[in-house]
Amino acid sequence: MPYQIKGTDKWRAHKMINGKRKTKTFATQKAAKKWEADQSEEEWVREQTPIISCLEFATMYLDWSKSQFCQRTYHGKRDSLRFLLRNLPKHVESFDKITPTMAFAVFSKRAAAQGGNIANKDRKELGAAWEWGRRNAGLSADNPFKVVSKFKPSFKERYVPPEEDFWRVVGAVANEDDRAYLLVMLYTAARRDELFRLQWSDVDLMNKRIRLGTRKRVGGAIEYDYVPLVQRAVEALSRLPKKHMLVFCHADGRKYSQRQWFMRRLCARAGVKPFGFHAIRHLSASIMAHEGVPLPIVQGVLRHKNATTTSKYLRSLGLDLPALEKAFFAHSFAHDEPAQEGKVVNINKFKE
Repeated sequence: MPYQIKGTDKWRAHKMINGKRKTKTFATQKAAKKWEADQSEEEWVREQTPIISCLEFATMYLDWSKSQFCQRTYHGKRDSLRFLLRNLPKHVESFDKITPTMAFAVFSKRAAAQGGNIANKDRKELGAAWEWGRRNAGLSADNPFKVVSKFKPSFKERYVPPEEDFWRVVGAVANEDDRAYLLVMLYTAARRDELFRLQWSDVDLMNKRIRLGTRKRVGGAIEYDYVPLVQRAVEALSRLPKKHMLVFCHADGRKYSQRQWFMRRLCARAGVKPFGFHAIRHLSASIMAHEGVPLPIVQGVLRHKNATTTSKYLRSLGLDLPALEKAFFAHSFAHDEPAQEGKVVNINKFKE
């Protein structure tokens, strides 16, 4: 409690937190009481933390993000921060001075220019940046980005190719390595980068499983999961020579980065509407759903980060494999004979 300084009309406030004591003099008892009530350990930490400019904070956070996340994720965070810094009021010099009103104005500008989906992405990325700053740069617990309401998303239907188109593309593949790459992608619903980093040490053909690593988890560190292999995937991998450490790579063993034009060229050669690697992942999910594979197993194979319960299905491979074998057995007809370069396989003759 504040006490009046002897012989004066001043009041002395004092506060003890974790063995540290602060005092301050006020003209009234009311002001002294308010100061004592406002003191907290978090506030003291903030006072001791040097003020970080918006640019300094963005640089610090992006340097850390670059070491933690894949290139695509890093670029997304960088884009959100760039847009924020370009559209903040000029008088905002330090990152901790950003208010919900300012955040809403920035998100509204983004939504007007590029739609609600992009604005919501900014909200997510900047909210994550603030949380990182709270833990590492003395920002307050009041996250100005998270309190802003989400914007109405604009839904765009994802293109999932017909299964026949996928098999036409497989038939247009010129070599066994690329053919196996597409088949393993279909049968495991793997992401492009997960197969790019797949090593032979991650492949367990005896137990019909491979180990896939993803950065699409909280924190950005690579996390690994074992994914079951149906027999057709085992056969595709068994035919590949083990020349290099990586399963799928350049002829000299170098890791693929993007293969940006690979699918476009194959789709053109096969005469089908263009689709990308990620569309194959969606095709895998649609096949499993169509064949009645239980939703928890589908989520487990896709390895979505919020599927904590269904991840148990993934770890107990014996439960997953029979259902996947049944689902994919009738969808495995296009890889039984090697494709010749430039040749489009008649998929009807492969159907079982």
